[in-house]
Amino acid sequence: MCLLLTSCSEDEQKATEEETITATSEIEVLFPITESLTTASSITVRGTASSDINSVSVNGVDGDFQTYAGFWTAEIPLQFGYNNVNISYSTDSSTQSFNTNRIRRNSSFYDDPILASYADNTNSIFIYESDTNSLIYLNLTTQQSVLTRQFQVEDQPDDVQSKDEMHEQKPLSITASANGDKVYYYTEFNNDYYINLIETNSGDVTTLYGPDSPSYDASLFVENFPLILDEVNNQLILTKDSPSDPANALNLISNTFHSLNIPDLSTQAASSAFLHWAMKDSNTLTYIAKTGSTYFSGNVDIATGNYSNYSGLLSLVDDCPEIDNRSQLTYAVNQTLYYWADSDKLCYLDTTNYTIEEVTNNLEGYPNTNLINLDFIYSYPNLNRNDEDYLLVKGASNIDYQLVQFDSGYHYSLIGDFIEVGDGNISPTTARETLLDLDSGKIYYIIREDENRIGSQIFVMDTANQEWSEIGTYPDVRFEIAVLNEQENAIYAYNDRSGNDNELYRIDLVTGVSTIVVGATEKSTVDYPDFNVDSIAFDEQNQIIYLARDINEAVPTGYGTFSLLAWNIATQSLTEVASISNQANATNMRASYDMVFIPESQQVAFYHSTSDYPIWTVNVLTGARSILSIDNLNSGPSTSNARGLAIDTSKNRIIVASQASQSLFSIDLNTGDKTMTSAEDHAQGIVLLQVIGIDVDHNKQIALVADESIEALYYVDLMTGERVIIQN
Repeated sequence: MCLLLTSCSEDEQKATEEETITATSEIEVLFPITESLTTASSITVRGTASSDINSVSVNGVDGDFQTYAGFWTAEIPLQFGYNNVNISYSTDSSTQSFNTNRIRRNSSFYDDPILASYADNTNSIFIYESDTNSLIYLNLTTQQSVLTRQFQVEDQPDDVQSKDEMHEQKPLSITASANGDKVYYYTEFNNDYYINLIETNSGDVTTLYGPDSPSYDASLFVENFPLILDEVNNQLILTKDSPSDPANALNLISNTFHSLNIPDLSTQAASSAFLHWAMKDSNTLTYIAKTGSTYFSGNVDIATGNYSNYSGLLSLVDDCPEIDNRSQLTYAVNQTLYYWADSDKLCYLDTTNYTIEEVTNNLEGYPNTNLINLDFIYSYPNLNRNDEDYLLVKGASNIDYQLVQFDSGYHYSLIGDFIEVGDGNISPTTARETLLDLDSGKIYYIIREDENRIGSQIFVMDTANQEWSEIGTYPDVRFEIAVLNEQENAIYAYNDRSGNDNELYRIDLVTGVSTIVVGATEKSTVDYPDFNVDSIAFDEQNQIIYLARDINEAVPTGYGTFSLLAWNIATQSLTEVASISNQANATNMRASYDMVFIPESQQVAFYHSTSDYPIWTVNVLTGARSILSIDNLNSGPSTSNARGLAIDTSKNRIIVASQASQSLFSIDLNTGDKTMTSAEDHAQGIVLLQVIGIDVDHNKQIALVADESIEALYYVDLMTGERVIIQN
C-alpha cells in the first residue's frame, strides 16, 4: 500500500496484488500528508504525477491537471467522522490504486459563542460565534454542527459595496424560526440599524428593515436587547429597556413597525427599567426588570399589552452578580427561570416561586469547574420532559470539548467533537514553533510545557511511518523562534529568558544535545553587549544566523536601540552587520516577532508592531533599511500582529501568519502588496486562531503552522488555501 508522501513504484504496488505498471510511474500525494482533522464539508486532495500517468481519481472524483500547473487536484466530499481516501491512477497499460490516510471531519467548534436561538421543531440551536464571525447550526439530536453563514467583513470597504458590507456585520441579537429555515437578526452599520433575514439552507441574506425603509426610526433599537420572533402573529418583536415604550413589532408582511402598546412599567414598580425579554409561550412575553437595587419579573400579553404575574421586588442573595443589559441572561421556558451569570457565578430568578438562588456550586459535578466559562449561557427545553430545560455553557478549553450541557439536576454532558488528532503524548502548555523538511520527510515541533515545569520539548514526526518521537526535553529553557540547518542536521533556537539573558542554542537532531552558541561570552565581543534577542533568521547557503537585537543599555543620544548581528557557524564568531541607527537618519524599529532571510536581495525582513504595521527589511551587506510593506500604502490584508514569517523563493514572496486576521497571506517582494492565501474561512478548514510559528516548503507549496490557542499543528496547502490539523 502506498502512503502519503510516498512515491508509488512498481515494486511497492506489487504488495497490493494488483496489476503493476512500469517502474518509471510515480504519484505523490502532497496534501493532506498524514491522518488529518478538518471541519470542512469537502477537501481538495493535491499531488504530483509522472508524465506517463494519464489520469488520477480520488474516491471516484476525477483529478484536475489544469488548474495548478504541475499538480493534480480532486475535491472530495467529507462525511462526519472518518473518511477513507483511495487514489486511483492509470497509464496507457494499466490502472492502479492505493489507500492514503484517513481524514476525519469534525463538527464546527466554538471558540467564542455569544448568541443563540432555539428552533423548536427541529431540536436544534443556531449559535453565533464571534471569533470567526460565524452562524453555526447545532443539531442537538446528532450533536453535529455545520456552518450556516460566515460573516466576512472586508478590510477596506468602499461606498459602492456598503450594502454588501452591511450584510457582513455581526448580529446583535438572533432569533430562529421553529422549523429552523430562517434566522432573523439585527445589526448596526455606519450608525444605522438593520433587520436582516438569513435563509439557512442557502445562507442568503435579505434586509427587511433599515434606513431605506419608510418611517425608519433608529430609536427603536437598543443594543444587547433581544429580537423575538412571534410566528403566531407573523411579526418580529424588538425589545428595549424603556419603561414607557418597551416593545415594537415588525410586521413580516408589510415590513412596517407598530407599538405593542404596553403600559408604562411604573404601573408595576416606580423608576423601573427592563433588563431582558423572552417568549414565554405563543401568546405571552416574559421580562425581568430592575428598580433601584431590587429586581422583579412578570408577563405581558402580546395581543393586549396587559401585565400579569408580577413577582414583587426581590433582592440579590450573596454572591449573585448585579444584572444589567450586558449580563449573560437566558430564560428557561419549562422551569420559568431566568438564569444570569458573570465569569464565575451563576444565579437564577424563579418567576413562579419568586425567589433568587445562586447555583454555581451545583455545577461541581463537572470534573473541573475551572474549565467552564460562564461568559456564554443559553437555556433550551428538554423535549422529553415538559418540566425541564437544559443549560448550555461554554467550555473554557477548546482542546478538550466545545460546549457543556447541564440538565435541571445539573448533571453534565458534552456537546460537540473532541479536537484530537496525532500523538496524545505530546501535551504542550503552548505551541511555539514548527519546522518543515519534506524532502527528508521530517516535521519538527517545538513546545513549552510550563505547568509541569518541564521547560521546552522538541518532537519530530517521520512522515513515512507517521510516528512522533521526542528529540529532547530542556528544563528551564523557553525556546521561541527557531531555524532548521539541514546541512548540520541541527536546530538553532533562541531561549526567551527574562531580562537580557536570552541565548542562542544549537540542538543536535540526532543526539538531542543542546549547546549555547551565543551567550554572555559571545555577546561581550560586540558593542553594547547588554541586549535582548528579538528574533533570528537563517542564511542557509552561507551558514549565517542573523539575530535582531534590542539594546537596553545606554546608547549615544539620538541613536535607536535596534541592530542586526550575524553568527557565523563556520567561524563561531558574532559580528555586527547593521549597527544602531542615528535617529536623524533612520526610524527607530524592532523585530516584534519573527524574522526571515531573503536570499535574492540579501535582506532580512521582520514585522514592527507600530502604527500602519510595517514590514521592515535590512540589507545584511550594507545595513540599509527600507519598508517592504505597510498598511497605509500597500493593498491587501493588514499586517497587524504578523506573528510568523517564511520565505517562498519559488514565488518571490513572504508567507505571513497573522493573529489579527487569523489567516495566512503573502507579501510580494517586488511590490509589497498582500494577497490572502488561507483565509479565516470555515470552508477551508478549522480556522487559525493564534498562529505563532510557520515554515514553508516552496517546491511543494505547503506551510506548517503552530497555533498557541489550541496547541495544534496545521498543515496548509498554499495553492488552495485549505488546511487540516495533524497534531493536537
